[in-house]
Amino acid sequence: MVSPAIALAFIPFLMTLIIRYRHYFLLFWRAVILRKIQDYTTGLSREERAFQYVMTHSIPGDPENIISTFDTWCYRSEYLSNVGPEKGKWDLVVGHLQGCGVSGTLPLHSTAVGHHSIEEPARALC
Repeated sequence: MVSPAIALAFIPFLMTLIIRYRHYFLLFWRAVILRKIQDYTTGLSREERAFQYVMTHSIPGDPENIISTFDTWCYRSEYLSNVGPEKGKWDLVVGHLQGCGVSGTLPLHSTAVGHHSIEEPARALC
C-alpha cells in the first residue's frame, strides 16, 4: 500500500504537467470527452446534429444558404468543418507566397481537393 506522503508528493508533479500541457488536456477534453457526452446525451452523432440543424434552419433549394447555415453551426455550436469565406481565398495564398519570397507567374484560380485547400501547399513552399 502506498503511504499518503508519497501520494501527496505526486500532486505538484501532476499540477505541473496539467499546467504545462493544458492545451493538450483542453483539446482532449473538447474533442473526446465532450463529444462522447454529447453523443450519449442526444443519441445523435455530431454529423447527425449538424444535418438536423441545417435541415431546420436553412432555406430549401438555396445552396449558398445551406452552406452558410452549415458554417454558422460549425462556428457557433461544434467544430466539424470550415466552409467559411476565408477558405480557398486566392488573395491570401498569393500574399503568403509573395511574403515568403516566391516570385514568378501565379495562377489566377485555386482549387480544393477533398478537405485540403490550396493554402496548405502554399504554406509548404515557404
